[in-house]
Amino acid sequence: MRAGFRLTRPGRSDLDRALERAERSPLSYPDVGMTEGPAPEGYRVSDRSVTVGSGRDAYQRAAPAVQSWAMLDIPWVVMYPDRPVPRPGLTAMVTARSYGIWTLNPVRIVYQFEEDDRSGFAYGTVEGHAAAGEERFEVNIDDGGIVRYRLTAYSQLRHPLARLAPPLAHRIQSRFATGSLEAMEKAVGIRD
Repeated sequence: MRAGFRLTRPGRSDLDRALERAERSPLSYPDVGMTEGPAPEGYRVSDRSVTVGSGRDAYQRAAPAVQSWAMLDIPWVVMYPDRPVPRPGLTAMVTARSYGIWTLNPVRIVYQFEEDDRSGFAYGTVEGHAAAGEERFEVNIDDGGIVRYRLTAYSQLRHPLARLAPPLAHRIQSRFATGSLEAMEKAVGIRD
């Protein structure tokens, strides 16, 4: 089974094979680490954030939540393997069901950071992903003590089916971002 679009939910053996193939595959874009700066030309940019609390206690709840993938606790998204410890070079599969279609999207962590006032990591798309680019997941606390979760994505539609229907593909990407923001609000206790 190849990573990509499916009409049925992938089983564990399907995911194992897809992940094994993804681990041997290259990233699907040339600008590795690009989410540390402005987007290169030709990428669609999504930069969204939400306040998830205030004070050091809120930050100390939010930072580990990102490192444990809580921002992907979205009802229609499944991480495989389940909540792997993020580290540069780790390959994982973000599986999602949208509009009755399952997508298997291989990703690889390209960098990680942990500082006094910010924590997070970025993953890049691996060959077989519906898009090409990077997503950065970050929690930070500003000088006033406001804690924010920020999701930055630079992407290009890659899979032929995604390129046939850009408005639909972009709607799914936006839905993912909204779900991620809501998941982080829930993880730090400001949303039920």
